[in-house]
Amino acid sequence: MTIPLLPTLHNLPATLPLEGAVTIELQERTPIFRASSNVQNRIETLLLQQQDSQLTPEEEQELDSYEENR
Repeated sequence: MTIPLLPTLHNLPATLPLEGAVTIELQERTPIFRASSNVQNRIETLLLQQQDSQLTPEEEQELDSYEENR
């Protein structure tokens, strides 16, 4: 049986608050990483603003950082 390797993270977004940002739960002996509701809300806000083409360059970079670290 081959165990798939988890992706390697190179960095975290600078705007990501590390305290309480992620929870880890075990489901069927597999660790599941979940973003906190604050992080999920921030990503949702950025995505909604992006639909209206109203992201600043900093916000665009922040959203890109979240996507890179999925």
